[in-house]
Amino acid sequence: MVPEFEVSPALANHPYYAPALELARRARHKSELSDDEILMLALVAAQAALAKYVEPNSTTPEETLNTILGVLDHKKVVTAAILKMHRMLRESVAWFAFVGGLIRPVPPARYWPN
Repeated sequence: MVPEFEVSPALANHPYYAPALELARRARHKSELSDDEILMLALVAAQAALAKYVEPNSTTPEETLNTILGVLDHKKVVTAAILKMHRMLRESVAWFAFVGGLIRPVPPARYWPN
């Protein structure tokens, strides 16, 4: 799943969009993408839709929202976001449980799926 997005020729060499376009080009040749790749491509595709909207005589608000919704509400994007959030929580949050009258750290794996 590689979100389709276009940028105007004026933005094709922009420091933000040039690497995004290259990432999208490379991703098209992969059979599987990491959650990070999916999320980055979705973010850039949504931002490209907004950039296109602000150009004169471009898209309507409805077309822009439909494009953004189509990207951000895609099943793989939502799944990647959920999995990434769970990994971030496992890596950064100390979990505690009341054990034998004391509060003790509990490994996050007991609360979150792998």
